Amino acid sequence: MKSLVKITKLFLGVVAALLVVGMTTTSFASSHYKYRVTRTAFDKVSVGSNNGNGGTSLKQLEKDFGSPKLKSSRTVDNVRATMLVYSGVDNDKNAAAIVELINNKVIYKELTGYQYTRKAVALLNDFNNKLTVNKTTYQEALKEFGKPDEYSVSTQNGTKVISAVWSSNLKHSAKAKATMTLQFDNDVLVNKSQVSME
Repeated sequence: MKSLVKITKLFLGVVAALLVVGMTTTSFASSHYKYRVTRTAFDKVSVGSNNGNGGTSLKQLEKDFGSPKLKSSRTVDNVRATMLVYSGVDNDKNAAAIVELINNKVIYKELTGYQYTRKAVALLNDFNNKLTVNKTTYQEALKEFGKPDEYSVSTQNGTKVISAVWSSNLKHSAKAKATMTLQFDNDVLVNKSQVSME
């Protein structure tokens, strides 16, 4: 029950955010909504420029993932943007995949609520010594720590921005859950932070 509440709050939060910034129309899927999104497939969704160039098309999303759980459109400065929310990534009720489109092309994507099942092997020492700001690349981070549990990708003023969070594979005390957050601009680490790693 808690997972359903969590996803519902996510949907309401998305709608509320859209209402703040412009005219919004929102629709929810029927009670027969089916989980179709996999982590592997969502990782392959391409994020385009601010006008959508190079992004995965709406047609391709519909082919791969079917209808979203939530669809919301807004118009700001005569530009219409559409946000799609797919719940149940890899059949996990807590995990949701979010995309925003302009000109029917993806300009932003986010995976939230996802968590791998894997051994906690990454140490605070690894965070301190194996991640160098303005040097470490995203691919190097993936090689060292594996894929992040949650992440977002966007393009801002021509810069590809990745914000990624690791949690499932971090060493931590029994009293607190650990997280490691890394931001990459054009695939190079620009900021790093951690909570409760040991």
